[in-house]
Amino acid sequence: NTSGSIDRELRYRCRVAGEILIPGQPKPVPALAINYSRAGCCLMSETELRSGTDVFFIFKNPRHLHRVRLRVRWSSSNNHQFLIGCQNSSRTNGWSMANFDVAKHLATNAT
Repeated sequence: NTSGSIDRELRYRCRVAGEILIPGQPKPVPALAINYSRAGCCLMSETELRSGTDVFFIFKNPRHLHRVRLRVRWSSSNNHQFLIGCQNSSRTNGWSMANFDVAKHLATNAT
């Protein structure tokens, strides 16, 4: 059961700026990945998403644009922002942030 494994996965903290592309919406919305695991990630955004929604999280590092397919599992309000728990729904090798060292390879505005 993949959905049950999300809670047991080792999580890695990060601050990765990107955008959430919601099918059927004209523009992507800004988001920040705040942690990830091989099973999924937690995003922070001003936009609330419903559980079960399929989305793409788009982020870039100096060499590549990454587009990760996710399924929203939960959303929680947090001081005018929403924390959004997502499960990786890619059929390839999974959550691409887990395949490299985030601190070395991602260009973010985080200090």
